[in-house]
Amino acid sequence: MGLKILTWDVRDLNSSSRRTVVHKMLQFIRPPISMIQETKLMHCTSRDIKQICGYKNVGWTLQQSVGSKGGMLILWDRDLVEVSDSLVAEYTLSVLCTNKLDNFQWFLTSVYGPNNSVDRTEFWIELDTVYRYWTNLPWCIGGDFNKITKCSEKNNFKKIRRSMKKFKKFIVEHDLIDLPLKGDGYTWSNGQPNPVMCRLDRFLISPSLEQHYLFVTQLAKARPTSDHIPLLLDIFDPSWGPSPFRFEVMWFLENGFLQLLED
Repeated sequence: MGLKILTWDVRDLNSSSRRTVVHKMLQFIRPPISMIQETKLMHCTSRDIKQICGYKNVGWTLQQSVGSKGGMLILWDRDLVEVSDSLVAEYTLSVLCTNKLDNFQWFLTSVYGPNNSVDRTEFWIELDTVYRYWTNLPWCIGGDFNKITKCSEKNNFKKIRRSMKKFKKFIVEHDLIDLPLKGDGYTWSNGQPNPVMCRLDRFLISPSLEQHYLFVTQLAKARPTSDHIPLLLDIFDPSWGPSPFRFEVMWFLENGFLQLLED
């Protein structure tokens, strides 16, 4: 059984060229759930969804942009995931999910964190409110937090800031797992000759989700466009088949082994 969740800050889905790139990425990965940040979409139609993902039987929910800023979109494959509720807020977009393959219920939150320190205080309060809205259910959060948790998540950076401490405090207080990122150390770059690079994007999950899906991993994908890279949360249960039979041929050289084997 497998489930993949993609999160990506794409920087504008109004652009036809950007839609084409996102469409190709989604067609290549085929994630049952996609979370897209900074869409800059004030409205969305079924035709828009078809241009973006090209799937059949797709559910979706939208957080409208404010003018030309922000906006989020969550897409899901209705054949694999049932969404029974949603919650639209200022910095987050959440859905209540049930995986059809095993009837596992959980909720998913897409985030687009503010840069302003005053707004960031409201951001943590909003996330706490979302957490309490579906109390006791496994939680998965993904997206662009616009903040790092430690100095090593930004190149050439050594000063511990208050915002980093608040981020770590949020993770600890809500008992979330900050999964290691495989494939890259950073998720954002300013693209300059001597670039500034940070890990602004990530997935956080509840221990109960990890306990249910023991092989969950977070992967960095190639950056086809945008200054952010796509991240993929890969939730899978590998089927290895029967355990292989292994035998050292040297045992045949041991005196009495054949008799022991026969006995």
